Amino acid sequence: MIRIVAVGCGWVSLHRHIPAIRADPAYRLVGVVDRDAEKARRSAQELHVAHATTLDDPALGGFEAVSIGTAPTSHHGLVMAGLSLGKHVIVEKPFAMSVAEADEMVARAKERGLVLAVVHNFQFARSVAAARQAATEEKYGPLRGVVGLQLSNDRRRLPEWYRTLPGGLFYDEGPHLLYLARAFIGDTPIVSAHTLAGPDPDDRTPRLVDVHFAAGPDRPFGALHMNFAAALSEWQLLVLCDRATLVCDIFRDILITLPDDGKHHPDQILRSSVAATLGHWAGVVTSGLRYATGRLDYGNAEVFRRFARATGDGVAPSGISGEDGRAVVAALHRTLAGD
Repeated sequence: MIRIVAVGCGWVSLHRHIPAIRADPAYRLVGVVDRDAEKARRSAQELHVAHATTLDDPALGGFEAVSIGTAPTSHHGLVMAGLSLGKHVIVEKPFAMSVAEADEMVARAKERGLVLAVVHNFQFARSVAAARQAATEEKYGPLRGVVGLQLSNDRRRLPEWYRTLPGGLFYDEGPHLLYLARAFIGDTPIVSAHTLAGPDPDDRTPRLVDVHFAAGPDRPFGALHMNFAAALSEWQLLVLCDRATLVCDIFRDILITLPDDGKHHPDQILRSSVAATLGHWAGVVTSGLRYATGRLDYGNAEVFRRFARATGDGVAPSGISGEDGRAVVAALHRTLAGD
């Protein structure tokens, strides 16, 4: 059993990391850490564990791993602290604030022989996992490409710290579509990237972001289109197979399979409409039931399963390794730099 300490007593730790940890018999949560001593005390009392304001506090007792769910600007310092203490570390995305920080984190983990992982969870959500399996098995023919679509409403609940990030909200939310694209097309290079600045000089979030990936005419491509000035919040991933289009509704964890519409005749258009409508509402029911019963975890359980397995066998966890985190950070900065 892996004794683990959760760092950060904010929303992501309390509602994503800790539930995944406590649902997995490979772990035992033994403590929480937060720079706010009172917040740490309250969380520890509710969770019946020890608490501290720093990782090296003896009050935490013995432990082997650290889960970090703090603001992104603190990730590098906390990861380095955990690794320096000889602990395996898993950290929320975005992995780091720069490629240089990411490189230092990865190098320290290798130097100490420790596992370093990042929470790239949506690639393991039920909808995306099913689409990946269909694409891998070529159930609907070869994969042609993936298209990520994001609309973000700036009036929804947002973390207070997002304005401090390079690229603002894009730097916090962009990793999701970037690692989802990588999950299907691998480490395909970015061939073009464009951003359109927003109107607020105090907010570095672009209004629009477009990213294109390609590795040759015979290889699957990728395209991401993100809008941060919408009156709607939606994240969709379209998986374009030869004989079908798989639509992953990320927020609702729904997979809709739309058949090849051939010559686009009225009957074929109707078939697509029926498939989309029935697939959506069937997904709303099944995901709604999982949400109501606390089982809609958006892939976090699989992330922590892979981390636990990696700490045992020493093999970098596929899809969530430090190298994967570093690749996404590099893609974020490549995008912000543009062509």
